[in-house]
Amino acid sequence: MAEHKALPASELCRKYDLSMLGFTDTTQIEDLREPLGQDRAVEAIRFGIGVRHEGFNLFAFGSSGAGKTETILRYLEPEAAAKCCPDDWCYVNNFAAPDHPKMLRLPAGRARELAKQMESLAEEVRVVISRRLIIPKCCACPQAARVNWPNRWKALPRKSGSSFPPPMRARITAPGLT
Repeated sequence: MAEHKALPASELCRKYDLSMLGFTDTTQIEDLREPLGQDRAVEAIRFGIGVRHEGFNLFAFGSSGAGKTETILRYLEPEAAAKCCPDDWCYVNNFAAPDHPKMLRLPAGRARELAKQMESLAEEVRVVISRRLIIPKCCACPQAARVNWPNRWKALPRKSGSSFPPPMRARITAPGLT
């Protein structure tokens, strides 16, 4: 059996002449254009970006923290910047056929604005209706409450020529009340 001998501290660590590197710290080094050792991955990303058919996607497989997202974005972002931004598509309620919503095509970025305006409108309508149509809690008789509804509808501001009662209906659907 071989005998083990102790190593001196000078042999436990290799020393390099750092002046041979040509820089003093890593801020002086230009970033790599391509990920190191990922030639096949880069080729696959470029191929995937070039596919212009619906249903094709990029799928990156690898350990967490390996830089998959950063690598893909490095190639996707310049490609996306060169393209025009797609239109926004919104689904809105179809009162005639609630199970078949209507689609709205809006210029890019306008869907969020529409959503905010609709939220604001819904809140305003909720407040106005609740202020105008509140049945007094002191009224114990449901019959008396029903009698008050026509007068409350008349009190609502409406356009001239509109009919009374206003054409309203409620329907319970899968998404909720319409």
